[in-house]
Amino acid sequence: QAGPLAPPLGSSRIKVLEVFEGLLKMKNRECEDKMREMGAMPVVMDLFFKYEWHTFLHNLVQRLIEDMLQGGNEDLKRSLFTDGELLDRIISAHARNDEWVKEPKRSRLGYMGQLRNIANTIMAHSKQDGNEWMSEYISQPAWGHFLESELDPTNERYEKLQLGSVHNRPNTHQQEEDDDFTSPPATINPYDHFNFRAPDDDQEDLFDGDEGPDEYGDEKDYDDDEGEGGLLGTLMG
Repeated sequence: QAGPLAPPLGSSRIKVLEVFEGLLKMKNRECEDKMREMGAMPVVMDLFFKYEWHTFLHNLVQRLIEDMLQGGNEDLKRSLFTDGELLDRIISAHARNDEWVKEPKRSRLGYMGQLRNIANTIMAHSKQDGNEWMSEYISQPAWGHFLESELDPTNERYEKLQLGSVHNRPNTHQQEEDDDFTSPPATINPYDHFNFRAPDDDQEDLFDGDEGPDEYGDEKDYDDDEGEGGLLGTLMG
């Protein structure tokens, strides 16, 4: 159904996103501020929605967003809603999915499950002490309508499935969505068993465009999508 990716996402951009995830695990304010200043989140969100069937990418971006919301850098968290336009893009993606599934033999777009998880994460964090600033964004009428018409009914169906009390499935689209909830994939974080440390003198080098040799003394050989201008240039391809 999805067909080939054109152009391919490329391993280089996946590697850059994994670097971002590692930097967030370090909880280093300087690195986080640099990510925000370089405009990383708009590019990350562009990739998320462009590659509609790339599950590995969607899971990775979901973890990035969760790490940002769990961190203590309010400026970085705000950038999700301002620079990344996260709420508007979630709403638009659901509208696009509604149109997409109207055609015969079409299943939901590939990122819909991750968007549900992200939306629930946003609402959970908005209720925590110290996150009162989030009301500025989640109180918007469009987001309130999304919660009422999309997220809350979907969560209710999921809860019923967990209790084994779903008996009627009104249409194929609904059945596919419910089937996705039956065995939700566990989030596997490859960085749980590593402590990320970067010498202070080298942290700035993570963001410049001079890649140089890798740790084995060989020139870096990214197999595709190699960009210029450091990490963000690689992401933008």
